[in-house]
Amino acid sequence: MDLVGRASFGSTYDALVEEALKEEDPAIRLQLAARIACQIHDAQRAEFSLLRSAGIMTPAVAALEEEFASSRFEAQAELIDLVVRSGQLRSHLKKSDARDILWALTGRELYWMIVVDKGWSSVRYQEWLADLLCAALLEPKMKARPKRKRAKPPGK
Repeated sequence: MDLVGRASFGSTYDALVEEALKEEDPAIRLQLAARIACQIHDAQRAEFSLLRSAGIMTPAVAALEEEFASSRFEAQAELIDLVVRSGQLRSHLKKSDARDILWALTGRELYWMIVVDKGWSSVRYQEWLADLLCAALLEPKMKARPKRKRAKPPGK
């Protein structure tokens, strides 16, 4: 069973990663991170359902899960770098905290609790996660002031 290999995620995964790596807007990039996390968890759901229902958590499976979590943590570093470079990281967060938050919120455990245990659809989970990531990591946008109409110069 290939729990960690990218091949198990499908071609959608590769396309989403490629799209994300080209995106420079942190909010859109976080939305794509939510889509990627959801796609991965959906792709592996059947395998993990089987393991959980059988009560199987061998050391080898635990090691694979740890490897996947570590790989995900490393892969998310560039996204946090983008958020920091953009100046949109919440002011009270350190870069390392932001990385920890992104890693924790995109993990399988949260997906499992919301989608499998509570019955949310994958779409609902993905939209909620995208909103949560943006709210947790990005400075709130200030309300835009209405644009003033420019006064016409006299005589025109």
